Amino acid sequence: MISLKKEIESQTVVLLDATMRAYLSALSSAGTSAERAVPGVDAHLSASLAKLQQQLRTDPMPATVRSTEQAVSTEFSQWADSVDRHLRAKAVEAREIMLVMANAAQSLGNRDKRYLNRFRELTSRFEEIANLEDLSEVRRSLMVSVSELSADLGNMETEGRSTIASLETRLEGYRKELAEAERRGSVDVLTGLMNRRGIELSMTTRLEAKVPFCVVVLDLNSFKPVNDNYGHLAGDDLLKQFSAELRAQFRPADLIGRWGGDEFIIVMNGGPGDAQNSVDRVRKWAFGTYKVQTSRGTCPVELSASIGLAEWDRSETMEQLLGRADQSMYQEKRDHTHRA
Repeated sequence: MISLKKEIESQTVVLLDATMRAYLSALSSAGTSAERAVPGVDAHLSASLAKLQQQLRTDPMPATVRSTEQAVSTEFSQWADSVDRHLRAKAVEAREIMLVMANAAQSLGNRDKRYLNRFRELTSRFEEIANLEDLSEVRRSLMVSVSELSADLGNMETEGRSTIASLETRLEGYRKELAEAERRGSVDVLTGLMNRRGIELSMTTRLEAKVPFCVVVLDLNSFKPVNDNYGHLAGDDLLKQFSAELRAQFRPADLIGRWGGDEFIIVMNGGPGDAQNSVDRVRKWAFGTYKVQTSRGTCPVELSASIGLAEWDRSETMEQLLGRADQSMYQEKRDHTHRA
């Protein structure tokens, strides 16, 4: 009986562990798939779910699971609201473009109808001229008709150029607006760095082109107490300051992004040597004391980050590369926690 009980208990533990791993994997896939299905939405679903995953890994207790269930529901509800706003905005843009095209088509149709009536009038006049017997009268009537016809053709050409120019100008304006919307869709609103979608698109381009590159991931240490002690506005202020310092430590061609929350990512062309040099500069110049604005005035905050670096091996997927970089970063974070 004792052996059977132990066997049942051991199988229960295995089942619970497998269920937890499946749940964590489902959260990750759901966030990534949702963002890929509707790109450009200003909501970091995958990053928020990643935070919940980390909480479950750290504290896989029933109370945590229950609170996570509610948090996941809230995150997806907020994501749905963001998607709805995003799609409504896109629908407005598309409707405006269609209206421009419809108005242009109507304008061209009205113009063509007007000149069609004019040509019908000229045709009738030519038929009348054909019946004239006085050559001088024929000549005079022909000269008048040819003059009017030339004027109509000139007006058609002028109006055509004007209509086309107006249409091109308006469409170019919409192209710029759409390009700007696309750019905004790849930029993190708070920090001005690239967002997760922009970084993923850039990484995909490098993978397809077989361009050698490295990924550097950073996770700020002890950032949550800043929000808890000073408020989220102070936390946002700190993120913006750190983002500016982080950007300054890399080359202009390097892509610096906010992965979500207090996580950052850098994509660098080249090998690990240059990447490590940049990481060393970050540790030297971007870490240290920052001053944040709070309701109690300016307060100093010590800031550092755990960093992971991985070079693409030219065969692995984006997820595998990021997994190696995350593993390196989390190992450093565990070491930092033990030292603290």
